[in-house]
Amino acid sequence: MKMKLYQFFAQILCVFLIPVVSNSQSALNNLQEGLYSVSIPSKSEVLDFRKNSRKKTLSLKIDGRDYTLILDKSSVKSKNFRILIQDKSDELKEIEAKDFYTYTGYIKGIPEASASVVIYDEEISVNIKTNENAVFEINSRKEMSLSSKTKLVAKKVSLEAKGLFDSCGLKDEKTKLSLKSKNQNALKNNSGETIKQAEIGFDISYSAYKNRYNEDINAVNANIIEFVNQVNNLWIRDALVEHLIGTIVIRTDPSTCPYELAGDTRATIPNLGRVKDIWNSGVHGDTHNLAALQVGGGGGGWAGVGTVSTESKYSVSDGGSASAWKSFAQHEIGHTWGLVHNHGIQEITPNDQQFGIMWPGIHTRATSDEAATMMDIANNASLTDIGSYTAENIAPYGNRDWVDINILEESNIAIDVIANDYDANADNLSLHSFNPISFNSGAITTDPTNPEILIYTPPNEFTGVDRFYYEVSDGNTTNWGVVYVNVTGPVVIDNNALSYKYDFGPKESLTLSGYTIVTPNIGGDVYWSGGTVEAINRELFFSDSQLYEDFVTSSETVVFNHKIRNGNWTVSFEVGDADAQRDMMQVKIEGDIVESNIETDYYEFKTFTHEVVVTDGELNIEFSDNGGMNPNWMINSLELNTTDENTDYIVNTRVRKYNYDFGTKDSRIHRQFTRITPNIAGEIYWDGNISATDRGRAGGINEINQDFIHSNETATLRHKIKNGIWKIVINLGDKDIARDMMDVEIEGVLYANNVNSAAQEFIYVNADRVEVRDGILDIKFSDNGGVDPDWAVTRLSIEYIEALADDDDADGVINTSDNCANTSSTEIVDNNGCPRSLSVETLYKNDIVVYPNPTQGVINVQLNNGVNHSLTNMSLYSIEGKEVLVLNKDSSESNNLLKMDLTKFNKGFYVLKLNFSDGQSLVKKVVYK
Repeated sequence: MKMKLYQFFAQILCVFLIPVVSNSQSALNNLQEGLYSVSIPSKSEVLDFRKNSRKKTLSLKIDGRDYTLILDKSSVKSKNFRILIQDKSDELKEIEAKDFYTYTGYIKGIPEASASVVIYDEEISVNIKTNENAVFEINSRKEMSLSSKTKLVAKKVSLEAKGLFDSCGLKDEKTKLSLKSKNQNALKNNSGETIKQAEIGFDISYSAYKNRYNEDINAVNANIIEFVNQVNNLWIRDALVEHLIGTIVIRTDPSTCPYELAGDTRATIPNLGRVKDIWNSGVHGDTHNLAALQVGGGGGGWAGVGTVSTESKYSVSDGGSASAWKSFAQHEIGHTWGLVHNHGIQEITPNDQQFGIMWPGIHTRATSDEAATMMDIANNASLTDIGSYTAENIAPYGNRDWVDINILEESNIAIDVIANDYDANADNLSLHSFNPISFNSGAITTDPTNPEILIYTPPNEFTGVDRFYYEVSDGNTTNWGVVYVNVTGPVVIDNNALSYKYDFGPKESLTLSGYTIVTPNIGGDVYWSGGTVEAINRELFFSDSQLYEDFVTSSETVVFNHKIRNGNWTVSFEVGDADAQRDMMQVKIEGDIVESNIETDYYEFKTFTHEVVVTDGELNIEFSDNGGMNPNWMINSLELNTTDENTDYIVNTRVRKYNYDFGTKDSRIHRQFTRITPNIAGEIYWDGNISATDRGRAGGINEINQDFIHSNETATLRHKIKNGIWKIVINLGDKDIARDMMDVEIEGVLYANNVNSAAQEFIYVNADRVEVRDGILDIKFSDNGGVDPDWAVTRLSIEYIEALADDDDADGVINTSDNCANTSSTEIVDNNGCPRSLSVETLYKNDIVVYPNPTQGVINVQLNNGVNHSLTNMSLYSIEGKEVLVLNKDSSESNNLLKMDLTKFNKGFYVLKLNFSDGQSLVKKVVYK
C-alpha cells in the first residue's frame, strides 16, 4: 500500500572513526518526506507471525528496499490490567480486550535503529527510530495511517514537538533546574542498573473517544498500547524505567462523562484537577503510579512536575489527532517524571541537532540531565524493582561527560568516557569508536596503555567549551555519548560585554552563576603582574558563600590587569575574611589611589565602588598593603559595569566560529548565538536600509527562525574577520510568508540565485570555501522581485577552515613584500621599504584619545599632557597598507586637537599612525561606517 512517511533529520556533521554506514542505513536515513511504497505483512502473515517463537523477524519493504526487524516479545500489561467502559448507565463495566502483542528490537544490520511493533487483533503498527534521529510510523489501520488527508496534521505535529509544548504546564514549571554539572567530571548513574516498573493508567474522555477515535474502542486500546510500547522504547534505555498499563477508562457517553458534564473538553488546569479528584477517590483503583487523561477539544497539555506516586501524579493532553496525542502525552508524562521545559543542560546530537524529551528538536532520546532526574524520581517513588532487564537486549546509554582542562597547566587530559555509561541489561560495556577530531578541531586519541581511555588535546589558541562524540557497545548494539571539554587558559574576554563579574579563589572553588573564577595562574586578556599571589578557600556554608569563602591574597604589590573597551566604567570590589582581620589595604585604579586604609574584622565583608575612565583598552587595579597587624591584602570579588550607552560591536578575531541569530533587539535568541539587529554597529554593520520582524513563538518555531532581517532593497552585511578560508551557512525564509527570487552574494561570488521558500520553509545557503583577503567579510542580500519583493535572512554561521595559501604563519596577515622578510600588508614601513617595530605599548598610549571610533566621517585625536609638542604628523592607511592621507601637526586647527576627515574614502577599516619627534610611533585602529 501507499502511505506517507515523515522523517526529520539533519546532515551528518561528524563521522565516527570505526563504523561504516551500510547501504541500507544510508538509504533509510536519506529518505525525505514524500510518497513511498511500503510493504508490510498481510493479515495472514501477521497471524502466522504471532504463532512463532519468542524471537521474531519481521520484513518490511520501504521504497523498494528490504529491511528485517529483529524483535523480542515484550509486555506492556501490568497484573492489574483491565479496560473499563463508562456508558449511559454510568456504571463502569469491564470488557475483555482483543488479543494484542508487543515487540521491541532493532533493524538487522542497523542495530542502532530501534523498533517497536504492536499487533492488535489482525492489525500491525511499526515505529522506527534511527540513530540519525529519523522517526518512521507505519500503521495498517486505515484510520491511523498517515494518508495524504493528514499531511498537514502530521507536519503540524512535528513543529509542535519542536517548541509549542512550552505553552503547557503549571506555573511553577518556569523554575529551571539548577545543576552543578560543570563542577562534576561526569553525571553518575545511581540506579545500580536495575529497572523500575511504573503502572500507568489512562482516562479517555468522551470528546477524545468521539473526536479522536470515531467512537471505536479498539482504536483507543490500540493507540494506548502503541504509545506505552513506544515510550518504553525510550524510557527503559535512557531512564531505566518500564511502564505497564493498569486501568484504561473509556467514557463512551456524554451524559455520564464528568468532563462533558463540567462543560470542559479541552486540556485545562480544571480538567487536571478533575482527573486527580476522580482517580484519587479510588473508583478506578489505587495501584497506578501515574495516569494520563486524553481530551478531544484541544488545548495542548498540563501536568504536575515530579509527582510520580503522589496524589498529583496526573496529566491531561490532546494533540488534534490520535497519533499526535502520543507526542503530547509523552511530553506531559515527562513532567510527571520531574522534567521541566528546557530541562538541565542542553546537549547536541552528532548531527548537530537539539534533542531531549523536553527540549525543542528531536524527541527520540533523553538528555543526560533528563535521564538523571527521572532515575532519581524512580528511585524515590516506591516502584517495583525488577533487576536488570531480560525481556530483550537494550542498547546502552552514553551518559554525558564534562571535563575541565587549563592549557596553562596541562597540554592534554585523559578521560574514561564510559565510566558513567549504563545498560538496562547490565551488560559489560566497552568503547566502540570515537571522533578523532573534536567540534573545534581538538585531537582525540586512545591511551597507549588502556584503549578504553581517550586522550583529548585542545586545538591551538582555543578556549571555551569543545565537544566530541564516541560510541559505547554492550557487545550487541551501540549508542553514542558526548564529552564536553571546558578548555581554559589565556582568557579571551568578550569586548562587547557591558558587565564582567569575577570571583577570586582556587580553580576548584564553586562560583555563583554568572561569575568567572580568577585564579593566581589566570592569563591572556585578564592577568596579574608585578608580583605573586595565592588563592585560599575558607569553605564557608552560608547563603551566597561562594563569593566570600575564597579569595586571592599577597603581601606584595600586585596589579590586576583586564583588557576592556575604552570608556566609562563602574568598578565594585569586595574584601573580607572569615578567619582573619585585615588592615591598611590600599587600592589604586588606573594609577589613582581610591582606597588607602581598608580594614575588616572577622566575618566582615566590605564593598567599595568607584568610577573610572579607561582610555588605553586596559583596566589596571593595583593592590598593596601598608603593613599593620596583617601585612597581606586580599580580594573576594570584582564587578565591572559600563556606564556608556555606546555599544558598538567588537569582533573577537581569535575565535574560529561565529553564530548569529538575525532579528529584533527584544526577540528570543538561540543558545550560543549572537544577535544581529538592523542597528548593529562597529566591526559588524549593515550597508543599506533593512528592517527586522519577530513572528513570535506560535506554531512551535525555534528561536532562530521566529525572527529575521529583511528588505526590498539590496543590503550588505560587513563583518571584520581574520583573513583565511571560511565556511558560511545562511538560512533564508519566513515562518508566515512565502519568499521568492532571493539572491546571496558572498565576497563578490553569487552563491544563491532566485531562491524560493514557502511559509515555514527555511532554505540553507552553503558556501564551503569563501576566501577573505582584506579582513572584511561582505555578504550581500538582494531580491529580484517576484510575488514578494523582500529577501529574508534568519541565521548566519561562519566557521574557519584554513589559512590562505600565501599566509605562511596562518596568522591572517598576508605576506606581500618581495625585498623584506615577512612584511605584513598592514605593517608600516620605513623609507627603505622594510618594516620597523611599531609598539602600541609606548609612553604615549595613555595620553592620546581617538574618538568617535567607529566614526561616520570625522575622527578627533585628543592630545594630553604635552604630547602635542612631540607629535610631528599622523597618517591614515587602508587595511591593505596603502597610505591614503597625511596630516601634519602645523595644519591642525588646535595644538591639542587634531581632526581627520574620512568622508572621501570608502567605508571600512583603517590604520591610524601617529609619529613623534623622538622616533616613537603609535598605531590605532579606526572604523569608518
